[in-house]
Amino acid sequence: MKKCYNNININNKNMDNTTKNNWNFEAIASNMQKQDQEYLNGSNADKQSYWNSLFVWVFYWRTWLELPLNLNEYKKTISYLENDFDRFIPWIIDVLEDNGFTWNLEDIFILDEQDKDILENIQNNSDQVKNTIATKTEKIEWINISNEELAEKIWDLFYDSLSSFISSLWGKIDNTEIAELLKEASNHIMEAWKICLPYVSHDFPEMKHTAEVKWLDIDKEELSKSLSNLMNSELSDFLLKLSAKIQKDWEADKWRNRIKLSNELFACADNLKQASELLK
Repeated sequence: MKKCYNNININNKNMDNTTKNNWNFEAIASNMQKQDQEYLNGSNADKQSYWNSLFVWVFYWRTWLELPLNLNEYKKTISYLENDFDRFIPWIIDVLEDNGFTWNLEDIFILDEQDKDILENIQNNSDQVKNTIATKTEKIEWINISNEELAEKIWDLFYDSLSSFISSLWGKIDNTEIAELLKEASNHIMEAWKICLPYVSHDFPEMKHTAEVKWLDIDKEELSKSLSNLMNSELSDFLLKLSAKIQKDWEADKWRNRIKLSNELFACADNLKQASELLK
């Protein structure tokens, strides 16, 4: 695959005039540029899907690329688009197998010794990821409520209890970037607690907030463990819902001119939203 849309022209000797007249080359070039930009702005899952689809298409119509490809040369041609193509290869092979193709890696790519070592490490890591995914669940079986309702109940915790809950959750997340965002969210909500502490009484009978999650016969530690075992899409949805709850209070406190408190709530909500995006 070559980045050739800037050189598209209609001087192909093998193309008759009728074909030339039917082709809108500016539109083709524009569409290719748009697809490149969508790829660059996409999530890791979007990028994996892109390569999966491309290689399945190549295998169905093996006139565009001659196989096997020299992996190093191929990576050079796509370097403007992707500088870490190796990480996608194990999943490409899986998708090809799912579509009925039983070719080996060497049938697709010509590898040197360095490539083989790199791909072996990636394959081992991807196997670990697949084993982890296999243990994930789509929902918490003993909680018959939506993510929206669960986020509402979590948000009803006192800020110190919420901080403790988020801290427990980030400690169970393998992805270091996501865990760091959750850690920061926990720290921000604890700062919010310190700001509110002079005005809070746990003994006040009509307080909306509680130290434990309402109506759930489970402690925060076990609940955070169950959440960490959710499929990425479900955990992402929950964090986004919780972020939205916090953002709503942030806006209310901002209008009340509670600047320090609203800043901490905003930062917490933003951290949760970023973590949610990374999980997609």
